[in-house]
Amino acid sequence: MFAGSTIGASRESSGHFRNALARRRRLSGATACLLAFTTLTGFGAPARADASPHIFFQFTTYMDTTEVGGGPYTPLRITYQFDPSLAPGSGASGSGERYTSYGPLDRTVIEISGQCVVVSGSGTEIIVFNNAGTTFVEDSYAVTAASPATTGKTLFGLDLDLVLFVLIDPDRTMFTDTSLPTNVQFAQDAEGQQTSILLADPASGRDKLLFSDFPFAQLLAYSPDEIMAGLSEKIGSLHLNPGISNSLTTTLSKVVGYSSGSSTKDRQKAKQELQRFINQVSGLQGNVIKDADANSLIGSASKWIDTMPACG
Repeated sequence: MFAGSTIGASRESSGHFRNALARRRRLSGATACLLAFTTLTGFGAPARADASPHIFFQFTTYMDTTEVGGGPYTPLRITYQFDPSLAPGSGASGSGERYTSYGPLDRTVIEISGQCVVVSGSGTEIIVFNNAGTTFVEDSYAVTAASPATTGKTLFGLDLDLVLFVLIDPDRTMFTDTSLPTNVQFAQDAEGQQTSILLADPASGRDKLLFSDFPFAQLLAYSPDEIMAGLSEKIGSLHLNPGISNSLTTTLSKVVGYSSGSSTKDRQKAKQELQRFINQVSGLQGNVIKDADANSLIGSASKWIDTMPACG
């Protein structure tokens, strides 16, 4: 149901992006190239019309938001869903000798400072670099959301132009090719991350770049469908009284219904129903449900609450 990899301490790579945006920070080759390309041209690709499997990755780190009234260590969480069968080169960046892009993504949810923004379709992609380029020799994994997906979206009262995170491995052991990763084990070889959020002040037209190379980051894979199936299977295996079993499964059905909605209110209700489920199980623990079984159910439901985005 859940799998995660923690990214190690960041190493600086050579190369600079434009001073106006990067503020003379040292960027990885992948970050610099992607920032430059996105800022100058924007991404564009037709959105997929077909429904895709529910594969979710969730990236977390910290970001300095003092420039927009926040603090130096603001939690950032990016949750994205994608189709594992995306064709190589389907992203707007296409493919090259040492990189391949995949897109568009089903949806990307950005959560920071109590704000939640959802972007989807054209303008979103994953790019896998294997020993990318001749100047910046590294393996990298990048997830980006840019125009037109970000058009009309705002963060901190400013227009959102770009969200980008890159996992970096200067030792070039993260990938052996540029296939699309469908699990997060590769991230164990990442030695650093660089995250950028590019904002624009509609009044002045000036850009603000929020940047992070914070040494702690985590990439988590989870599947709401698998969590639900696991909880339902566990309840069925306990051979409970039909009334109790129906009560628990009814609560879980409400969770599924609310979590399929896109609004913040829907997500709040889904979390409330999950908490109701936890309370139900807690009330039965040690009497109707054995402690070990109850702890398993409560643990899975609690993790679902923790990983569920606030919107989208």
